[in-house]
Amino acid sequence: MQKPDSKFIAEQLRKPHGAYAKEIAEFMSKANRKMYNMIFQKIKLQPNDRILELGPADGSFVEHLFQIEPILHYTGVDFSEEMIQAANLKNQHRVNEQTVSFVHSTFDNFTGNKKYDKIFSVNTVYFWDDVQALLLHLKKQLSPGGLLLLAFRTGESMKQMPFTEFGFKFFEAKDLTKALTDAGFHTIHHVSASESIVLPEGTDTTLSNVCMVASH
Repeated sequence: MQKPDSKFIAEQLRKPHGAYAKEIAEFMSKANRKMYNMIFQKIKLQPNDRILELGPADGSFVEHLFQIEPILHYTGVDFSEEMIQAANLKNQHRVNEQTVSFVHSTFDNFTGNKKYDKIFSVNTVYFWDDVQALLLHLKKQLSPGGLLLLAFRTGESMKQMPFTEFGFKFFEAKDLTKALTDAGFHTIHHVSASESIVLPEGTDTTLSNVCMVASH
């Protein structure tokens, strides 16, 4: 396959599709692993928790949730049809036992039948059209005392990567702290960590990761 340009990579990271979808999903699984670990360290899973993930891609990390807490009800929402298909295939046994489901939808149009105890997302906030509106939408879907966890890379880090000039929004921890406060969330805090990754273009870079945690 011809080496993709920065604009194409940006489009794929926003919504994996077509012949390159599988490759971009594999890249995201590797690049996002430490960010998922930040989420898992803070998510405080309890038996029978209802979990909502925004943008699970191919669902590579769903099984890890069940390793932390075996009795869960998980829903993943993604607006890439290819990723929904891949996630269903990768987690087929959980789908069959009806503890896991994947829904093809945009985040702002999705509403669960019941409230969720934990909602989380890794590396999707850059693509939210209206951050404040979506945070308000998510708050309505959280149970009282429920947690919202958002993992992302700082704007300073993201600007190092050439593909981020195409449709990415940049955030620092203070930006999302304010947005979460304005949306009515409580007990907002964050943890940070640095890591080195290899970008799709093949270059090495060091990035700063943040995990925001907020309660209903």
